[in-house]
Amino acid sequence: MSLLFGSLVNAFVEFGSTLMNNPDNPTLSNPAIKEASDNFARAAAKSASQLTYIGLGMFTATYIYMVVWVTNGEDCFMSIVRIYAKSGCRGEDGKAYS
Repeated sequence: MSLLFGSLVNAFVEFGSTLMNNPDNPTLSNPAIKEASDNFARAAAKSASQLTYIGLGMFTATYIYMVVWVTNGEDCFMSIVRIYAKSGCRGEDGKAYS
């Protein structure tokens, strides 16, 4: 995350320094400012797309994790229910030391 925001900050600083170095014509008609503006827009779009890909990857990983967790929990629960039902059918009441 630091690398993504670092590249975006560097592009922003470059754009700001280009504006400061051209105080007489700070419009997009100036080719240096137009180039710096395009570079900043490209860097912002690249960072946004990379953050989107990271978010999709995190969503997928979390979804798979939760599906496995729930499936495993249901299997453990059913195992406990089967053991409890078997002990009930055999007449065990859970009093081991009486």
